[in-house]
Amino acid sequence: MKRKAFSGRGGRAAVLPLLLALLLFLPACGKKPTAEELAPRVRELCEQSFILNEIYYGAGLPAVASVTGTDYCYVDIDKTDYYTADLIREATEAVYTADYAARLEETAFTGVTNDVGALLARFTEDGDGNLMQYKDTESILPGRRAFLYETMKLEKATENEARIRLSATLDGAPDDDAVLTLKKENGVWLLDTPTY
Repeated sequence: MKRKAFSGRGGRAAVLPLLLALLLFLPACGKKPTAEELAPRVRELCEQSFILNEIYYGAGLPAVASVTGTDYCYVDIDKTDYYTADLIREATEAVYTADYAARLEETAFTGVTNDVGALLARFTEDGDGNLMQYKDTESILPGRRAFLYETMKLEKATENEARIRLSATLDGAPDDDAVLTLKKENGVWLLDTPTY
């Protein structure tokens, strides 16, 4: 005996809600963000990135006296919210894509080659996990950059990536526009470019 799939009224009635759900869901797939939708997140990410820029490329964190016999000094835990390597990493991963965050963290905690070829990490930890910063840390930032968020323009967007342009200032003077790439990872928009 052959059975007919979805025979009779009950079969058709069961398919109708499924089709309606599919029709409602499909437009949401592949939906490109608008500038208005991205604007609050862009502001939040950029403001957090400016703090991280100071940690990674600026004057660093407040520090106390250097440790004899090392190139490092302890971070003053009473004057910063970022007093462990894990706190810096968590803040970085909340702002930047996984790939970009990994590059920042490698530079800060593994080191980069300097003029004489030595590998210097900006940060390290002592045996007890206390955060230490390279004692001769100097800012390599060109100045204090700020974005004029009301000028934000969405140049290109897909459901998982967006490129935006913002007018910027450097130490209060007009600067080149910032062109930033954001990527959606695990449903969250994150920066994939620097903001300095």
